[in-house]
Amino acid sequence: MGLAIVLALFFVRGTVSQLSILQANASRFANNQPLLPKLDLRDEIGQVDAHFHQMADALTHARKREREMLELVQASKERLDLMIENMPLALVVADDEGTVHAFNSSAERLFERKRAEVINHSLEALFLRSNSRSEANIPLSILKGARSGETVALEVLTRLGEAIPVEVTTSSFTTSEGRRYLSAIKDISERFRIEQLKRDFYAMVSHDLRSPLASIAGVLQLLREGRYGDIGEEARKKVVVAESNASKLLDMVNRLLQLEKLESGTIEFSITDVGLAQIFSDCKSSLDQFAADRDVTLDIAPTELSVHADPIFLASVLNNLVSNAIKYSPPGTTVTVRAGDLDHDVEVSIQDQGPGIPSRLQAQIFERYQQGRSDKAESGFGLGLAISKSIIAQLGGEIGVDSEASKGSRFWFRLPKARS
Repeated sequence: MGLAIVLALFFVRGTVSQLSILQANASRFANNQPLLPKLDLRDEIGQVDAHFHQMADALTHARKREREMLELVQASKERLDLMIENMPLALVVADDEGTVHAFNSSAERLFERKRAEVINHSLEALFLRSNSRSEANIPLSILKGARSGETVALEVLTRLGEAIPVEVTTSSFTTSEGRRYLSAIKDISERFRIEQLKRDFYAMVSHDLRSPLASIAGVLQLLREGRYGDIGEEARKKVVVAESNASKLLDMVNRLLQLEKLESGTIEFSITDVGLAQIFSDCKSSLDQFAADRDVTLDIAPTELSVHADPIFLASVLNNLVSNAIKYSPPGTTVTVRAGDLDHDVEVSIQDQGPGIPSRLQAQIFERYQQGRSDKAESGFGLGLAISKSIIAQLGGEIGVDSEASKGSRFWFRLPKARS
């Protein structure tokens, strides 16, 4: 009997000791301290201790991963904040009510307001409202209603009450605190200033250059024709050169003014169904002699195709492309003009056998003041192709060139088919 009591006390004491280790491990784990070594037991307490160590290892690993993720998120947030802060565009974040939640340094410079003056205040106070009281004219409604990536033209209001024209692109996103709107605001006042300078330049060209040049060209023509009396042969040659130069300058001025009107949208087109047969016939009549003088054959194939375009501007584009092809073609070669059916469009192509255009210049040849050919004697002002590109674009078509050096060039343009 006494032995049984001794054994029982020994067993209880061992069990209590083992349970105290489990309790100590639980406390250590709660305080992020290393656990005591595993119990070398195969009974229930040993199993509990082994499972506790496994659980502790898994939770420790999870805690480590969580810390790493939090550090990564924090680092990403800091990088994003730094990027937003240093963006050259003014960035403003507002909520559904129009309350500002973020305002970067570029925005401070644009609006001439400190961040603390704007955060938690209304977004609408930053913009100049329209005179109209329509809800659609309130900046917040405009920005919220704009499609993602759509640019909206507005005016911001500086601290001193100055109105600055801007372009605003807004995108929305969802946070745990609700919907937010990020507006990227670009100051375009410099663009407005340049546009005004451009308008002033064209006005000067129109009034201060075109009229005197036309007058000079007219006087030189009368002088060449002997209206002011006979002049010597040497003087007449000089007058012919001066008249030619004055005519070229006048042509350049007229082309500049035409290009400006095309780009500003102030030219009205009379778009209708146009048969290419008449356009081709008029082009051949106009340029046959020019081609013959250069020993170039002009081959314009008859066609029954029609396009939806302005006949006057269409003829201008065709004549410009064909005359260029003749101008750069070697004597004894042929310039061919063809029209082709492309389902919904009609393609007109002009093929020459000239020097061709290097591939590096083909992308820019339709820009103003650009030359794609190497023959300086035939060079113009680089405006004809720019005008042709603008006309074709406004007629709803496209224009391009396929060319290889020393293998000639194929200029083409495509326009919608006639609707009837």
